Amino acid sequence: MNTPLVVLSVWTSGMLLFFCEFAGALCFSPWVFRIGLRVWRESRRLPVPTMAAFETPTATFEVVGPGLCLFRPKMEWFSFGFRTRSLIKGTLRWEGDQATVEARLFLFPLLFACCTLAGGITWILTTDYQEEQVAGAVFLLVMGMVFSGIYLSMIPSEIRRAREILSEYEALVTPPSESKSVDEFGQIHRADDSSGPGEPVSRP
Repeated sequence: MNTPLVVLSVWTSGMLLFFCEFAGALCFSPWVFRIGLRVWRESRRLPVPTMAAFETPTATFEVVGPGLCLFRPKMEWFSFGFRTRSLIKGTLRWEGDQATVEARLFLFPLLFACCTLAGGITWILTTDYQEEQVAGAVFLLVMGMVFSGIYLSMIPSEIRRAREILSEYEALVTPPSESKSVDEFGQIHRADDSSGPGEPVSRP
């Protein structure tokens, strides 16, 4: 068996699948948002959007069906704020006024990392221990470990980013008179039309 050729084929397939998933996310294809590692899930009361497609400061949303809205980080291709490093994508589903948000990481980067790692292990186990083959197998093994580590290390930051996106959505669809915030002392404030922090309100 030509192990390097098999590994290269798997690696190339993984890259192609990743680009297909990325393109599907750009086009808001629903199937893309149903796959991937789910890293965050939360339910809360949220207004249903009245627009079919809209943006917040860092994300883009699109309503694709009754009670279903998809979102992903905004892709600003020709600006200083270019942010495509994120691997997060998410869904908002409504049952009445109760919305459930789910955030997932892209699936195929993880599969790509796992295939790279598995390819390195397979190559080591099947090599005849020639110097060139051992070096290639070790390199592939190390790269698989690095890719997997990078992917897993992104989970906490991607959860924070998903929370930020949901906060932006809530601020966009919530009327100013109903918008509330909690300051560092634990006191609730209600926002008004002014630029100030709003007047304190008592806790219920």
